[in-house]
Amino acid sequence: MRDHKARSLCRAFFISLTFQKAMPMAIMKQPTQSVDWTKERIAALSTLDVRQLRANAERLNRAEIMERCDEVLGERPGQKRAAARRKKKAAEAVAALTGGAA
Repeated sequence: MRDHKARSLCRAFFISLTFQKAMPMAIMKQPTQSVDWTKERIAALSTLDVRQLRANAERLNRAEIMERCDEVLGERPGQKRAAARRKKKAAEAVAALTGGAA
């Protein structure tokens, strides 16, 4: 009789521990958006932070935030110059590989 009672108590204790561990995990799996990412708020971030925010939005399938980040990045002045430099370097690399014929 005592063995049966002891096993029942152990089983009940184990089950309660299992549910205590499972409950916080169930709560953590449902993320909520705690920040309203307006265009003005995104524009106040550094370019590196905007890129990181965009990557996070893409991972979380938040298309509206991705679009706002793209708008802000497109308006940044250094973006056009950086693209022109990359294009020029690519052309120089092709020219070097082909012996200047490009």
